[in-house]
Amino acid sequence: MRPVFSRLHYRSLRCRQQGLTLIEIMIAIVILGILSSIGVPSFVEMIKDNRLSAQASDLTGSMRLARSEAIKRNERVGMVSDGVDGSWSEGWDIVARPGEADEEVIRTLDALEGGNTLNCVGDCTRILFTGAGTVVASQDLRLCDDRNEGRLFSVRLTGSLKTEREEHGCQ
Repeated sequence: MRPVFSRLHYRSLRCRQQGLTLIEIMIAIVILGILSSIGVPSFVEMIKDNRLSAQASDLTGSMRLARSEAIKRNERVGMVSDGVDGSWSEGWDIVARPGEADEEVIRTLDALEGGNTLNCVGDCTRILFTGAGTVVASQDLRLCDDRNEGRLFSVRLTGSLKTEREEHGCQ
């Protein structure tokens, strides 16, 4: 004869639930919702930071390309805005011999994404590099996003580029 205890223990093991109860699932959903509400805003900020950095890198690379092409070709090469009134947000072209009949487009960059803006401080629709790598006139460009954060690019007469971070300085 078998003990009663072992038969009861066996039945309780066999009848035990396998899976999750509705309350456990609801608690998991609430925890997931709380974690999502914390994580999504920081993810959006990360996307905006990365977009701003990528656009700043594109602008810096364009200026370096224009300057190096001017030195290599020993002729004027310019970055010419596709926009009007000093706005560079619609994109820009890197052009050899700008304004001349035989001008050559070296590279075209598309409009900025994400609602970011790129404007000239003052009035400029192009930045011209000479064959010596200097610029005809110093220029400042400001790259801004919708959080009023951005970068200030200063092209000096020597052709060198200075970049500064602007936190809450864009207008």
